[in-house]
Amino acid sequence: MLYVGTNVEFFEESIESVETLYENNDINASVITTEQVLRKNPNHPFEETIILTNPKDDLRDKIFNLDRTPYNKTLFLDGDTTIVGDISPVYDLLDRVDIAASRSSSHPSVSISGIPDCFPEMNTGVIAYNNSQSVFKLFRNWKENLNKQLENGRPNDTIPYREGNTLEEAGGRWDRMYGQPPFREALFTTDVTFSILTSEYNFRRSGAFAYPKVKIIHDKNRKKLAPIINENEGEKRIYWREKILLKNGESYSLYQSVPFLSSKANAKLSIMKEQAERLMGYLLK
Repeated sequence: MLYVGTNVEFFEESIESVETLYENNDINASVITTEQVLRKNPNHPFEETIILTNPKDDLRDKIFNLDRTPYNKTLFLDGDTTIVGDISPVYDLLDRVDIAASRSSSHPSVSISGIPDCFPEMNTGVIAYNNSQSVFKLFRNWKENLNKQLENGRPNDTIPYREGNTLEEAGGRWDRMYGQPPFREALFTTDVTFSILTSEYNFRRSGAFAYPKVKIIHDKNRKKLAPIINENEGEKRIYWREKILLKNGESYSLYQSVPFLSSKANAKLSIMKEQAERLMGYLLK
């Protein structure tokens, strides 16, 4: 298992994640970090530390250094994850393919020239991969694609799901630093075998679906989801907004109301919730 934590916040987040790994699996974990961060966290639980001397303090620390893994088979996780089950099947999968990741929770954020729109965009917060030349070539291509995007933007591509014709106009997480379009481009153009991980291994964001036990939660609400997500194994579970909806009609609320909204706004929000839950009821049939 591999994490990247090149500032104190992300390192401490990774510690919380790896502690849940050790609770559920007999798997070693390492972290890519800096000497400065280690001085503030000397009693960390990682087996090995991989030191960066010139960190970027952004997602490039991940993209540019995944090839520094000390393992033959690696499962990389973002720090905002919680492991709630046995993840060893991921390592079995790597006997068959070079790399695996789950689909992004949204459609491709950038329409890249030359890549069919049916080719999915992957979420890069959970990546399983082998220590192999073909995978490292993919990582080099990912790095080169990101550098080109940082330097030039994407003048020949389109941003279909946000207003604006450029990454800057689209704003938010779709800016030039956004790493998933360059990964999609690298995956399409590099000669590697790959697989799609099921949502149980990267359960995240509104609309996530699970049927067997969830193994990895990757979401800001992970601490609230962890105690309840596997209570109804075998039932269809959909994570919709602030609730887990079950086929039998039960639901678990993660939040009660939005305190900073007026009572009128919360009443309107309640109606929207009811409408959304009726829609989810049809999907759960």
